[in-house]
Amino acid sequence: MEPKPGATPRRWPDHRPLTLRVEEAAQLLGISRSTAYEHVKTGHIPSLKFGRARRVPRAAVDQLIAEALARP
Repeated sequence: MEPKPGATPRRWPDHRPLTLRVEEAAQLLGISRSTAYEHVKTGHIPSLKFGRARRVPRAAVDQLIAEALARP
């Protein structure tokens, strides 16, 4: 069954948003909110700006975690 246009994530429990709030990214990375914002400011954590909202691509968080696991 195809999702209807405009379907909300509540209707699709397996839905993973493509972007996260900085606070959500911090939680996934296990760092504080202020540390996450500092890394966003320096560019270590890539982010996008939509109006006044700052979002972190989920793929960037996944990549940061993968890189950390790959380090000896």
